[in-house]
Amino acid sequence: MKVIKSVGFNAANFEEKAMLEHFSRRSFSKYIKQLIREDIKRSKAEKALKSKEKETQPDVEISKPVEHTPVNPQTVPQPITWTPDSVSPVRKFNFK
Repeated sequence: MKVIKSVGFNAANFEEKAMLEHFSRRSFSKYIKQLIREDIKRSKAEKALKSKEKETQPDVEISKPVEHTPVNPQTVPQPITWTPDSVSPVRKFNFK
């Protein structure tokens, strides 16, 4: 049983006119069937790749975010600042 599908092209449209010229020297039916076969192969390859990626991805359980308590600026250690006039730890333990 043959099933016939027709395709219309608008010769006034630049892109569609280019398509008509592209396959004008070929068997339109064979050309379309070849494109469909290639599309099917590509689709199968993409599905196989997605399936393989899904298998290799570890099952990760997403938990709810950890709640952080705000930091009190008074309890955060401050950097040590000193000037040459102030007493430094090195001067404190001077071994002369």
